[in-house]
Amino acid sequence: MSVTVSQCCRCEANVVDCSNLRLTKFPQHLPASTTELRLNNNDISVLEATGVFKTLSQLKKINLSNNKISEIEDGVFEGAGSVMELHLTANHLDSVRGTMFRGMGGVRMLMLRNNRISCIHNGSFTGLTNVRLLSLYDNQLHTIMPGAFDTLPHLSTL
Repeated sequence: MSVTVSQCCRCEANVVDCSNLRLTKFPQHLPASTTELRLNNNDISVLEATGVFKTLSQLKKINLSNNKISEIEDGVFEGAGSVMELHLTANHLDSVRGTMFRGMGGVRMLMLRNNRISCIHNGSFTGLTNVRLLSLYDNQLHTIMPGAFDTLPHLSTL
């Protein structure tokens, strides 16, 4: 069953707040003027490549913290080039692939703390050339490959 924004989320100005609603999927029909999308504290386990971000050219911040996300499909963030902050704290991610963030070239803050990530490979952050802050705190990291952060030329805080 699909859920639309008007059925469950709170909208104030350009912020769409769909937090704490036990959602398992992204809501449909998000307003094109959305600048911040709050989907934290839900039950989302897979981020599916549905094209939802292709109509959200004003979007600056996505909060997906405190879900059950274990998989991010390649291409899910296509069209999210204006996003500057992506919060994926406290999920179930066990790996990071460069293709999972394709389309997010503008992101400056990437919060991946408190997941289950064990290894950072070369190319894990391909295409994220504007990232300045990357949080990997409280993961299960045991291997960081040499050059793993070479694709992050503006990284200042790790």
